[in-house]
Amino acid sequence: MLIDQDLPQSNFGEGCTLFNNHVYQMTYREKRVFVFDKDTLKTVKELKMPQQMEEGWGLTHDADNMYASDGTNRIFKINSTDFSVLDIVEVKDKRGKAIHYINELELVGDFIYGNVLPLNVVIKINKNTGTVEKVYDFKKLYDIQMQYVN
Repeated sequence: MLIDQDLPQSNFGEGCTLFNNHVYQMTYREKRVFVFDKDTLKTVKELKMPQQMEEGWGLTHDADNMYASDGTNRIFKINSTDFSVLDIVEVKDKRGKAIHYINELELVGDFIYGNVLPLNVVIKINKNTGTVEKVYDFKKLYDIQMQYVN
């Protein structure tokens, strides 16, 4: 069954994750989080984004908590009940340089993977320390794809 659910027109939907039978979707600048039933996509509740977050970019989860990015060099560990911040880690490379513009997030084990805008890279972040463990460079793949588009 296909279910179509629109956000209110004044909201720009961004980071989204399925957690505990609910779909959580942040908004980009409106500082709202919509929680939908996973089966019907009917709105269950609406939460406010934490004041510490500048914008809503990426969202993922582990078994207990959610993790969000806001376009800065920070990853926020989030309580799913009220969307409050439990912890913040600053994302830095191994030399200590802050990595900004972290966008869409995916979690595998103890690592969060996120793309960095506007670059064609994905970074592997230790979710506990914020250290970037690896950088995956997709520039060559992008260049190959663009040969066929132009």
